[in-house]
Amino acid sequence: MLTDVRVGGKALPGGRFNGSPATPPLTVYPGANRLAIEFSALDYSAPDRLSYAYMLEGYDAALIEVDPTRRLAAYTNLSPGDYTLRLRGSNRSGTAADIERSVPIRVIGAWNQTP
Repeated sequence: MLTDVRVGGKALPGGRFNGSPATPPLTVYPGANRLAIEFSALDYSAPDRLSYAYMLEGYDAALIEVDPTRRLAAYTNLSPGDYTLRLRGSNRSGTAADIERSVPIRVIGAWNQTP
């Protein structure tokens, strides 16, 4: 689940990305040069034994593993284009979830970044 979404330091309602995979993209407009998404798995029995990974397709080369205390994907100054943020969690026994959360992201270029 996405628990916090911030674009350019402003909070956005993240709930719309926790539902249908056909969600319109999260749009980052010119001037909002920072994107931060916090996420969490819904297994509360042993939260310290969960693990997480994320990857911004089109930017990161591989999944980035994070521990349960730092469930944040943050990016600055992304180039204009379309990306997909993939989020994955594991349960307390270390088994990765079969389902990943995918968030489509569109970064709109400033006037001087377009042909």
